Amino acid sequence: MCDFMYTYLQRKFGLDQMIIEWGYNLHDACHRYAADEHIGLFSGVLIETVSVKIHLLNFGYQDHSNLKHCGI
Repeated sequence: MCDFMYTYLQRKFGLDQMIIEWGYNLHDACHRYAADEHIGLFSGVLIETVSVKIHLLNFGYQDHSNLKHCGI
């Protein structure tokens, strides 16, 4: 997931400084609001301690067949 996030930010912003700022802010927000169930789960997915499938099931997404193109 870390590689995906980096690639996403790189495509969205292109500038290393923006990628660093967004990465830092996401990391900070995940730690700051980790007590929130959804943020804690999202943080777990980002640092790869929680499967993306668990995250999706938590939000009611049942069909994983179209996620294979994402490497999930």
